[in-house]
Amino acid sequence: TYAGTGITFPSGATAVTNSSGNASVTARPSTKGAHTVTASVSGVGTPASFSETGTAGAPASVAVVSGSGQSATVGTNFTNPLVVVVKNSSGVGVSGITVTYAGTGITFPSGTTAVTNSSGNASLVARPSTTGSHTVTATVSGVGTPASFTETGTAAGVAISSITQDSVYQSGTTVHLVSAAPTGGQVVTLSTSDSSIEYVPASVTVPAGATSAETGSLLGSLWGQTPTSKTATVTGIAAGVTKTLTMSVPFASLHAFAPNSSVQGGQLLGFYMETAFNAAPVGGGAYTVSSDHPTIIPTQSYTLPAGQVNDFGKNLTTNTVTTSTTVNLTLTYNGATWGATVTVTP
Repeated sequence: TYAGTGITFPSGATAVTNSSGNASVTARPSTKGAHTVTASVSGVGTPASFSETGTAGAPASVAVVSGSGQSATVGTNFTNPLVVVVKNSSGVGVSGITVTYAGTGITFPSGTTAVTNSSGNASLVARPSTTGSHTVTATVSGVGTPASFTETGTAAGVAISSITQDSVYQSGTTVHLVSAAPTGGQVVTLSTSDSSIEYVPASVTVPAGATSAETGSLLGSLWGQTPTSKTATVTGIAAGVTKTLTMSVPFASLHAFAPNSSVQGGQLLGFYMETAFNAAPVGGGAYTVSSDHPTIIPTQSYTLPAGQVNDFGKNLTTNTVTTSTTVNLTLTYNGATWGATVTVTP
Protein backbone atom coordinates (compact mmCIF):
# COMPACT_ATOMS: atom_id res chain seq x y z
CA THR A 1 0.00 0.00 0.00
CA TYR A 2 1.37 3.37 -1.09
CA ALA A 3 0.67 6.67 0.71
CA GLY A 4 1.97 10.22 0.64
CA THR A 5 0.81 13.74 1.42
CA GLY A 6 0.64 15.90 -1.71
CA ILE A 7 0.73 12.77 -3.89
CA THR A 8 -2.07 11.06 -5.80
CA PHE A 9 -2.16 7.59 -7.40
CA PRO A 10 -4.19 7.59 -10.65
CA SER A 11 -4.57 3.77 -10.76
CA GLY A 12 -5.05 3.28 -7.05
CA ALA A 13 -2.73 3.15 -4.05
CA THR A 14 -2.17 -0.63 -3.92
CA ALA A 15 -0.16 -3.05 -6.03
CA VAL A 16 0.58 -6.82 -5.90
CA THR A 17 4.12 -8.16 -6.18
CA ASN A 18 5.09 -10.16 -9.27
CA SER A 19 7.09 -13.40 -9.44
CA SER A 20 10.22 -11.46 -8.62
CA GLY A 21 8.60 -9.80 -5.59
CA ASN A 22 8.36 -6.38 -7.26
CA ALA A 23 5.32 -4.09 -7.04
CA SER A 24 4.77 -0.70 -8.69
CA VAL A 25 2.19 2.10 -8.94
CA THR A 26 1.99 5.35 -10.91
CA ALA A 27 2.11 8.49 -8.76
CA ARG A 28 1.83 12.23 -9.38
CA PRO A 29 2.33 15.29 -7.18
CA SER A 30 -0.78 17.34 -6.38
CA THR A 31 1.21 20.17 -4.78
CA LYS A 32 4.61 21.72 -5.33
CA GLY A 33 7.62 20.88 -3.17
CA ALA A 34 9.25 17.83 -1.57
CA HIS A 35 7.04 14.83 -0.76
CA THR A 36 7.63 11.49 0.97
CA VAL A 37 5.85 8.38 -0.31
CA THR A 38 5.73 5.22 1.77
CA ALA A 39 5.11 1.65 0.61
CA SER A 40 3.80 -0.53 3.45
CA VAL A 41 3.28 -4.30 3.68
CA SER A 42 1.11 -5.85 6.35
CA GLY A 43 3.26 -7.55 9.00
CA VAL A 44 6.41 -5.65 7.97
CA GLY A 45 7.36 -3.02 10.52
CA THR A 46 9.41 -0.64 8.37
CA PRO A 47 7.90 0.67 5.10
CA ALA A 48 9.86 1.56 2.00
CA SER A 49 10.25 5.32 1.56
CA PHE A 50 10.48 7.44 -1.60
CA SER A 51 11.45 11.14 -1.80
CA GLU A 52 9.75 12.95 -4.69
CA THR A 53 9.42 16.59 -5.78
CA GLY A 54 6.43 18.36 -7.32
CA THR A 55 7.14 21.27 -9.66
CA ALA A 56 4.65 23.77 -11.10
CA GLY A 57 5.38 23.21 -14.76
CA ALA A 58 4.59 25.64 -17.58
CA PRO A 59 1.95 28.36 -17.09
CA ALA A 60 -1.37 27.65 -18.80
CA SER A 61 -3.62 30.47 -17.58
CA VAL A 62 -3.64 33.90 -15.97
CA ALA A 63 -6.70 35.27 -14.18
CA VAL A 64 -7.75 38.25 -12.06
CA VAL A 65 -7.69 37.67 -8.31
CA SER A 66 -8.60 41.18 -7.11
CA GLY A 67 -8.33 44.89 -7.93
CA SER A 68 -10.79 45.20 -10.82
CA GLY A 69 -13.66 47.71 -10.76
CA GLN A 70 -11.86 50.49 -8.86
CA SER A 71 -12.07 54.28 -9.28
CA ALA A 72 -9.39 56.84 -8.51
CA THR A 73 -8.71 60.50 -9.20
CA VAL A 74 -6.40 61.06 -12.15
CA GLY A 75 -2.78 60.96 -10.96
CA THR A 76 -3.49 59.00 -7.76
CA ASN A 77 -3.07 55.26 -7.16
CA PHE A 78 -6.03 52.91 -7.07
CA THR A 79 -6.66 51.86 -3.48
CA ASN A 80 -5.73 48.22 -4.08
CA PRO A 81 -3.09 46.67 -6.35
CA LEU A 82 -4.08 44.70 -9.44
CA VAL A 83 -3.56 41.02 -8.52
CA VAL A 84 -3.50 38.01 -10.88
CA VAL A 85 -2.78 34.31 -10.44
CA VAL A 86 -0.84 32.20 -12.95
CA LYS A 87 -1.63 28.46 -12.98
CA ASN A 88 -0.44 25.38 -14.84
CA SER A 89 -2.69 22.99 -16.74
CA SER A 90 -3.53 21.19 -13.48
CA GLY A 91 -4.70 24.40 -11.83
CA VAL A 92 -1.62 24.76 -9.62
CA GLY A 93 -0.09 28.21 -9.12
CA VAL A 94 3.23 28.71 -10.89
CA SER A 95 5.96 30.76 -9.21
CA GLY A 96 8.68 32.85 -10.84
CA ILE A 97 6.62 33.84 -13.89
CA THR A 98 6.86 37.39 -15.27
CA VAL A 99 3.50 39.10 -15.79
CA THR A 100 3.32 42.20 -18.01
CA TYR A 101 0.61 44.80 -17.36
CA ALA A 102 -0.63 47.31 -19.96
CA GLY A 103 -3.48 49.79 -20.35
CA THR A 104 -4.29 53.02 -22.20
CA GLY A 105 -4.88 55.90 -19.79
CA ILE A 106 -3.15 53.94 -17.01
CA THR A 107 0.36 54.29 -15.59
CA PHE A 108 2.32 51.94 -13.33
CA PRO A 109 4.56 53.79 -10.83
CA SER A 110 6.78 50.75 -10.13
CA GLY A 111 7.06 49.52 -13.71
CA THR A 112 4.86 47.36 -15.92
CA THR A 113 6.01 43.86 -14.82
CA ALA A 114 5.65 41.71 -11.72
CA VAL A 115 6.87 38.18 -10.86
CA THR A 116 4.59 35.52 -9.38
CA ASN A 117 5.20 34.36 -5.81
CA SER A 118 5.08 30.81 -4.43
CA SER A 119 1.29 30.77 -4.79
CA GLY A 120 1.41 31.95 -8.40
CA ASN A 121 0.18 35.45 -7.55
CA ALA A 122 1.57 38.69 -8.99
CA SER A 123 0.46 42.23 -8.18
CA LEU A 124 1.15 45.74 -9.42
CA VAL A 125 0.18 49.26 -8.33
CA ALA A 126 -1.61 51.31 -11.01
CA ARG A 127 -3.08 54.80 -11.38
CA PRO A 128 -5.28 56.50 -14.02
CA SER A 129 -3.70 59.21 -16.16
CA THR A 130 -6.97 60.23 -17.87
CA THR A 131 -10.64 60.26 -16.89
CA GLY A 132 -13.09 57.60 -17.99
CA SER A 133 -13.21 53.82 -18.17
CA HIS A 134 -9.94 51.97 -18.83
CA THR A 135 -9.02 48.34 -19.51
CA VAL A 136 -5.81 46.90 -18.06
CA THR A 137 -4.47 43.59 -19.33
CA ALA A 138 -2.03 41.23 -17.57
CA THR A 139 -0.16 39.04 -20.06
CA VAL A 140 2.04 35.95 -19.57
CA SER A 141 4.33 34.65 -22.30
CA GLY A 142 2.94 31.43 -23.77
CA VAL A 143 -0.57 32.01 -22.39
CA GLY A 144 -3.03 33.03 -25.09
CA THR A 145 -5.67 34.88 -23.08
CA PRO A 146 -4.60 37.72 -20.76
CA ALA A 147 -6.34 38.66 -17.53
CA SER A 148 -8.42 41.83 -17.87
CA PHE A 149 -9.22 44.58 -15.34
CA THR A 150 -11.74 47.43 -15.76
CA GLU A 151 -10.83 50.62 -13.90
CA THR A 152 -12.11 54.22 -13.86
CA GLY A 153 -10.28 57.54 -13.71
CA THR A 154 -12.17 60.49 -12.24
CA ALA A 155 -11.42 64.20 -12.46
CA ALA A 156 -10.05 66.13 -9.54
CA GLY A 157 -12.47 68.44 -7.75
CA VAL A 158 -15.93 68.18 -6.22
CA ALA A 159 -18.55 66.03 -7.92
CA ILE A 160 -22.00 67.22 -8.93
CA SER A 161 -24.87 65.77 -6.88
CA SER A 162 -27.95 67.01 -8.75
CA ILE A 163 -29.58 69.59 -11.03
CA THR A 164 -32.86 71.18 -9.95
CA GLN A 165 -35.51 73.20 -11.77
CA ASP A 166 -36.65 76.60 -10.50
CA SER A 167 -40.12 76.30 -9.00
CA VAL A 168 -41.25 79.76 -10.16
CA TYR A 169 -39.48 80.71 -13.37
CA GLN A 170 -39.31 77.17 -14.60
CA SER A 171 -36.69 77.55 -17.31
CA GLY A 172 -34.21 78.31 -14.52
CA THR A 173 -31.91 75.54 -13.27
CA THR A 174 -29.42 75.18 -10.42
CA VAL A 175 -26.49 72.78 -10.07
CA HIS A 176 -25.61 71.28 -6.69
CA LEU A 177 -22.31 69.75 -5.53
CA VAL A 178 -21.73 66.95 -3.04
CA SER A 179 -19.68 69.36 -0.90
CA ALA A 180 -18.35 72.91 -0.94
CA ALA A 181 -16.43 73.96 -4.06
CA PRO A 182 -12.63 74.14 -3.63
CA THR A 183 -10.45 77.24 -3.88
CA GLY A 184 -10.94 78.74 -7.32
CA GLY A 185 -14.44 77.26 -7.62
CA GLN A 186 -15.73 74.12 -9.30
CA VAL A 187 -16.55 74.19 -13.01
CA VAL A 188 -19.66 72.26 -14.05
CA THR A 189 -19.90 71.51 -17.77
CA LEU A 190 -23.44 71.89 -19.11
CA SER A 191 -25.36 70.65 -22.15
CA THR A 192 -28.98 70.34 -23.24
CA SER A 193 -30.84 67.79 -25.32
CA ASP A 194 -32.55 70.59 -27.27
CA SER A 195 -31.29 74.15 -27.09
CA SER A 196 -34.36 75.35 -28.98
CA ILE A 197 -36.41 74.40 -25.90
CA GLU A 198 -33.97 74.97 -23.03
CA TYR A 199 -30.80 77.01 -23.51
CA VAL A 200 -27.85 76.49 -21.14
CA PRO A 201 -24.35 78.01 -21.24
CA ALA A 202 -21.38 75.72 -21.87
CA SER A 203 -20.46 75.76 -18.18
CA VAL A 204 -21.05 77.41 -14.84
CA THR A 205 -18.60 77.85 -11.96
CA VAL A 206 -19.76 77.16 -8.43
CA PRO A 207 -17.86 79.73 -6.29
CA ALA A 208 -15.31 78.54 -3.73
CA GLY A 209 -17.04 77.51 -0.52
CA ALA A 210 -20.48 77.31 -2.15
CA THR A 211 -22.39 74.10 -2.86
CA SER A 212 -24.66 75.35 -5.66
CA ALA A 213 -25.01 77.91 -8.44
CA GLU A 214 -27.72 79.02 -10.87
CA THR A 215 -26.81 77.99 -14.39
CA GLY A 216 -28.21 80.98 -16.26
CA SER A 217 -30.43 78.71 -18.36
CA LEU A 218 -33.20 80.30 -20.43
CA LEU A 219 -36.05 79.38 -22.71
CA GLY A 220 -34.73 78.32 -26.09
CA SER A 221 -35.41 79.91 -29.45
CA LEU A 222 -38.43 77.63 -30.02
CA TRP A 223 -40.58 80.20 -28.29
CA GLY A 224 -43.88 79.40 -29.95
CA GLN A 225 -47.07 81.27 -30.66
CA THR A 226 -49.14 79.19 -28.25
CA PRO A 227 -48.25 78.78 -24.57
CA THR A 228 -47.46 75.12 -24.00
CA SER A 229 -45.06 72.86 -22.12
CA LYS A 230 -42.11 71.22 -23.83
CA THR A 231 -39.58 68.69 -22.50
CA ALA A 232 -35.79 68.94 -22.50
CA THR A 233 -32.95 67.25 -20.61
CA VAL A 234 -30.12 69.26 -19.05
CA THR A 235 -26.83 67.47 -18.29
CA GLY A 236 -24.14 68.61 -15.87
CA ILE A 237 -20.66 67.09 -15.40
CA ALA A 238 -18.24 67.85 -12.56
CA ALA A 239 -15.25 65.83 -11.31
CA GLY A 240 -16.11 63.04 -13.72
CA VAL A 241 -19.66 62.62 -12.36
CA THR A 242 -22.67 63.17 -14.64
CA LYS A 243 -26.16 64.19 -13.53
CA THR A 244 -29.23 64.91 -15.65
CA LEU A 245 -32.53 66.71 -15.21
CA THR A 246 -35.46 66.04 -17.53
CA MET A 247 -37.65 69.09 -17.22
CA SER A 248 -41.05 70.16 -18.49
CA VAL A 249 -40.67 73.78 -19.56
CA PRO A 250 -43.89 75.83 -19.70
CA PHE A 251 -43.40 78.42 -22.43
CA ALA A 252 -44.01 81.94 -21.21
CA SER A 253 -47.42 83.44 -20.56
CA LEU A 254 -48.53 86.71 -18.92
CA HIS A 255 -48.85 87.71 -15.30
CA ALA A 256 -49.58 91.45 -15.53
CA PHE A 257 -50.09 94.43 -17.87
CA ALA A 258 -50.52 97.75 -16.06
CA PRO A 259 -50.65 101.05 -17.98
CA ASN A 260 -51.37 104.38 -16.30
CA SER A 261 -55.11 104.88 -15.98
CA SER A 262 -55.18 108.10 -18.06
CA VAL A 263 -53.03 110.18 -20.36
CA GLN A 264 -53.34 113.44 -22.25
CA GLY A 265 -53.50 112.78 -25.97
CA GLY A 266 -50.17 113.33 -27.68
CA GLN A 267 -48.23 112.42 -24.52
CA LEU A 268 -46.50 109.16 -23.65
CA LEU A 269 -48.51 106.57 -21.74
CA GLY A 270 -46.39 104.67 -19.24
CA PHE A 271 -46.90 100.95 -18.53
CA TYR A 272 -45.21 97.82 -17.31
CA MET A 273 -45.70 94.14 -18.08
CA GLU A 274 -44.71 90.92 -16.34
CA THR A 275 -44.55 87.34 -17.59
CA ALA A 276 -45.65 84.19 -15.82
CA PHE A 277 -43.52 81.06 -15.40
CA ASN A 278 -40.43 82.04 -17.36
CA ALA A 279 -37.90 84.67 -18.25
CA ALA A 280 -37.70 85.83 -21.86
CA PRO A 281 -35.95 83.41 -24.22
CA VAL A 282 -32.66 83.65 -26.06
CA GLY A 283 -32.85 86.70 -28.32
CA GLY A 284 -35.61 88.26 -26.22
CA GLY A 285 -39.39 87.91 -26.23
CA ALA A 286 -41.38 90.04 -28.66
CA TYR A 287 -44.71 91.50 -27.58
CA THR A 288 -47.17 94.07 -28.93
CA VAL A 289 -49.71 96.49 -27.50
CA SER A 290 -52.76 97.21 -29.66
CA SER A 291 -56.00 99.11 -29.06
CA ASP A 292 -59.59 99.35 -30.20
CA HIS A 293 -58.85 102.97 -31.23
CA PRO A 294 -55.73 102.63 -33.39
CA THR A 295 -55.96 106.25 -34.52
CA ILE A 296 -55.49 107.31 -30.90
CA ILE A 297 -53.11 104.57 -29.72
CA PRO A 298 -51.68 102.65 -32.68
CA THR A 299 -50.23 99.14 -32.38
CA GLN A 300 -46.67 99.26 -31.02
CA SER A 301 -44.01 96.55 -30.67
CA TYR A 302 -41.47 95.83 -27.93
CA THR A 303 -38.91 93.20 -26.95
CA LEU A 304 -38.55 91.85 -23.43
CA PRO A 305 -34.77 91.31 -23.03
CA ALA A 306 -33.53 87.72 -22.75
CA GLY A 307 -33.54 86.48 -19.18
CA GLN A 308 -35.94 89.16 -17.89
CA VAL A 309 -39.42 88.50 -16.55
CA ASN A 310 -40.77 92.05 -16.62
CA ASP A 311 -40.53 95.31 -18.53
CA PHE A 312 -40.76 98.45 -16.39
CA GLY A 313 -40.77 102.08 -17.53
CA LYS A 314 -42.11 101.41 -21.01
CA ASN A 315 -44.15 104.00 -22.93
CA LEU A 316 -46.88 104.00 -25.54
CA THR A 317 -47.18 106.81 -28.08
CA THR A 318 -50.63 108.46 -28.16
CA ASN A 319 -52.28 110.91 -30.51
CA THR A 320 -54.32 114.00 -29.63
CA VAL A 321 -58.07 113.83 -29.11
CA THR A 322 -60.81 116.47 -28.99
CA THR A 323 -62.89 114.65 -26.41
CA SER A 324 -62.05 112.27 -23.61
CA THR A 325 -62.03 108.74 -24.99
CA THR A 326 -61.91 105.36 -23.29
CA VAL A 327 -59.44 103.10 -25.07
CA ASN A 328 -59.19 99.35 -24.54
CA LEU A 329 -55.62 98.07 -24.79
CA THR A 330 -54.44 94.50 -25.44
CA LEU A 331 -50.90 93.28 -24.76
CA THR A 332 -50.02 90.11 -26.70
CA TYR A 333 -47.04 88.01 -25.63
CA ASN A 334 -46.29 84.55 -26.99
CA GLY A 335 -49.94 84.05 -27.93
CA ALA A 336 -51.23 85.11 -24.50
CA THR A 337 -53.17 88.37 -24.07
CA TRP A 338 -53.87 90.79 -21.23
CA GLY A 339 -56.31 93.68 -21.42
CA ALA A 340 -56.41 97.10 -19.77
CA THR A 341 -58.45 100.30 -20.11
CA VAL A 342 -57.14 103.88 -20.21
CA THR A 343 -58.71 107.28 -20.68
CA VAL A 344 -57.18 109.63 -23.23
CA THR A 345 -58.00 113.28 -22.53
CA PRO A 346 -57.74 116.42 -24.72
